[in-house]
Amino acid sequence: MKIVITVKNEPDGFRFQLAEASRSFVQRLGAPSAPCSVFLSYETRMDFEQTFGKSVLLTQVPILLIGLSKALLKKHVGSLEYVNDHGTVIRTISL
Repeated sequence: MKIVITVKNEPDGFRFQLAEASRSFVQRLGAPSAPCSVFLSYETRMDFEQTFGKSVLLTQVPILLIGLSKALLKKHVGSLEYVNDHGTVIRTISL
C-alpha cells in the first residue's frame, strides 16, 4: 500500500495533506487522530534541509500527518507518493 500526500505550494511555503483514500487507510491502521494538514514555511524547509538533507524532511511529514512512528509506517506502508494539487506525481519514496 502507498500513502499519497498532496503538496500545495502557497506564497510562503508548502501545505501537505493526506489524500482521502490514504486517510481512510491510515484510520484502519488505528492511527491516532492527526492534523488535517501540515504547513512548512520555505525558511523552515531550507534550514531543515541544510541540517539533515533534502529527503529526510519528506520522510518526517507523514509521521506528523499520520501520527505513527517510522517503524510502523515501514511495516504497513510500501511507499510515500507526493502529488501536486493537480494529481501529478512529484516524488515517490520507498520505505
